[in-house]
Amino acid sequence: MSQSSKRPGAKDISELKARLGLKKSGPAAGKAGSTGVVAPPPGHRAGGGAIPAPPGAGPPPRPAIPDAKEDPFAAMNAMAAHGAVAAQQPIVYHDTSPVDRVHKRSHAVKFGLVGGALLVPLVLGVVVGVLSAKARAYNRTIEDAAAVRDDTKNVGESLISMQTVLQTGRERSRGSQSFVVGDSKLTAELGALAPLTPNIELVFRSHLWELDYDLVAGLLSFYVEALELNELVKGHTVASRDAEKILREGQTNMAAFDPRAYGALIEMPTAEEARAGKPVTMKIVQLGSPVCEGQTKPSEAGCGEAKVTGYRYRVDELGPWQIKKIVGPGDGSTFDPDGLVRLDPGSKVLQQLARGGKATVAEASYTQRIDRIYDRVVKLIENQGKLEKRLNSHANKGKQFTFFL
Repeated sequence: MSQSSKRPGAKDISELKARLGLKKSGPAAGKAGSTGVVAPPPGHRAGGGAIPAPPGAGPPPRPAIPDAKEDPFAAMNAMAAHGAVAAQQPIVYHDTSPVDRVHKRSHAVKFGLVGGALLVPLVLGVVVGVLSAKARAYNRTIEDAAAVRDDTKNVGESLISMQTVLQTGRERSRGSQSFVVGDSKLTAELGALAPLTPNIELVFRSHLWELDYDLVAGLLSFYVEALELNELVKGHTVASRDAEKILREGQTNMAAFDPRAYGALIEMPTAEEARAGKPVTMKIVQLGSPVCEGQTKPSEAGCGEAKVTGYRYRVDELGPWQIKKIVGPGDGSTFDPDGLVRLDPGSKVLQQLARGGKATVAEASYTQRIDRIYDRVVKLIENQGKLEKRLNSHANKGKQFTFFL
């Protein structure tokens, strides 16, 4: 078709084709124009089919591009679309979960190593501290055992001084087995003694709880009883001084009492009185001059070597005198009740009656107090010796290393 045969109003797009590189020049253009076939793009087969790429490799197949001579705008759009697809980068998915676990594990190991490095000195410090604290407690126990031992020894020396004073007072009594009641010298000597001074504060603040429980209990008991002994001695001296007058009166009454001057008269009820329920009684009587064997009258000079068979007696110190024989032993199983019975001069009740009620009570209280003091001193001296021996065994132990803490 000639140039003049173009439709009216049609535009000349040759210049646009030239700018787009679609217009061919020279022989190629003529050849193409003569055949009317567009040369296939690279990568196409001669028959017009695309060469398939291996699976998973190579770019996607190129879409068919319309002939620019027929529809240049469609060709431009197809070429632009193909370029956008070709420009897309392949999306690669990386599974990093094992790597993350490895990284996390490596971080945990690092943290564990750091924590272990910090924990080891801490644990070591705690262990050293505990061992050092135990060693210090052990060493303090040794030191306090020595201090308490020395204190108990000082108390023991004071106890021995008190025991010497008490033993001297016992020796002034008959047989040295008891104390003289109302011994004013002993009272004065006990009052002059210095009181025991056990260091209670030392014991209660000492670190002796690592020792055997019976040893600690013995120490506490020893110190408490030593303090109680001070109160016993103080109370005894005060009470003894207050009772001195009463005790002297009792001693005066006892010195004036002659148990041989008194006897007992057995009184047998009559048959009628016995049926009425009257019992056999014994009445205290005052005895006078004895009746010697073979005599019927009392002898004012006594019987000497002769046997006494009776006495002159009276039931009232202001009443008349009578004569009565002494009850004999009979055949060993019976006796004649019609007579007098002599009293035992060693009877305690008889002596107490002779001294009087107040003096008797004062003497009993004195004996009870002084015996209690003596027993307490003997007990404390014995316990002090045992405690000193056990404390000494602890005080002589070697000390433990304390890591300079």
